[in-house]
Formats: sequence, C-alpha cells, structure tokens
Amino acid sequence: MNHTPEVPNDALMSAIVSRYKGKAVVMDFWATCGPCLEAIVQSRDFKKQLSGKDVAFVYVSGPSSPKTQWEYHIQGIGENNTT
Repeated sequence: MNHTPEVPNDALMSAIVSRYKGKAVVMDFWATCGPCLEAIVQSRDFKKQLSGKDVAFVYVSGPSSPKTQWEYHIQGIGENNTT
C-alpha cells in the first residue's frame, strides 16, 4: 500500500504514475461500494491477460469509504494501492 504523494493537486497523477516508469499504468478509482467492488472482481480477467507484461495496476481510493471496510477489501485487490 502506498499513500498519496504530498504534491500539489495538479501534480498528483504525474507523481503516482512516475513510480512505474517504463510501464503502462491502469488506474482504478474505487471505494467500498457495491458497484466498485464488482468492477474489481470483473477486471481480474483483464489483469490476468496482461500478466507478465509491462503493465502496473494502481488502485486509488479516497476517504469516503469506512476504514475497516477498506482494509478488508484492499487485501484482495493487489500490491499497488494508493490512499
């Protein structure tokens, strides 16, 4: 899990993506709501198709989700998570 870089708002995306230089970056903005969790489940096949390629999957979440629910669901998503 990564925390949001402390940069000006207009530099935030660049700061996140710069961690994955040389890779394509797929960003998923999610919360603990039903539609977001279902979208994560449905994207697993896409993620498997790109396994072994220079692709980084980054999951970005904000403070709108209850922390305990977020901590539970983040475990099943992957290694590149940003809060």
